[in-house]
This record gives sequence, C-alpha cells and structure tokens, in this order.
Amino acid sequence: MFVVNALLEEVFYRRWLQTRWESLLGRWPAIVLASLVWAAWHVAIQGSGRPGTDLASVAVNQGVQGLFLGYLWSRYRRMWPPLVVHGAVNAMPGLLGM
Repeated sequence: MFVVNALLEEVFYRRWLQTRWESLLGRWPAIVLASLVWAAWHVAIQGSGRPGTDLASVAVNQGVQGLFLGYLWSRYRRMWPPLVVHGAVNAMPGLLGM
C-alpha cells in the first residue's frame, strides 16, 4: 500500500507534474494546481457518492496535505520528505486501529 499510494502518487503529482507546471506557472501556482488535481483524484477513489460532501472533505483533507507535500517537494527537491509524510498519513488509520 505504501509503495502504490505514496511512491507512485508523489512521483507523478509532485516530481513530474508539479515540476513541469513550476517551469510554466511559477512555484506557488504549480503547487496549488497540482494539489487540486491530486485532491480531485481522491474524490474519485475515496468518494461516498455525495458530491458536495466529498468535494468539501477532499478540499480540506487532501487539499491541505497536497499543499504541504508540494511545498516539501519544491523546497527540498528530494523525494524522501513528501514520501515520509505521505506514508505516515496513510499508515495512521492502520496504526490507530491496532
């Protein structure tokens, strides 16, 4: 789960997509846009079927997390900071359920 979710999402959304948009739009517009696209992806995979609630929940949860992950990538240009944060967030439900 860590490899599929954290690694593949971070490589695609931050390393590939955000980096390309940074060269076109600048740092913060690219971070915001990549975060919005990443959040929209989570509506598709985590949605409950109630569009208004799903959009609000994803905007708050994944949107804010996406901004932080995007900042980490932009600031350090190393994959390990966003991977550690993303992996830790993904692991929380399982760890708390133990």
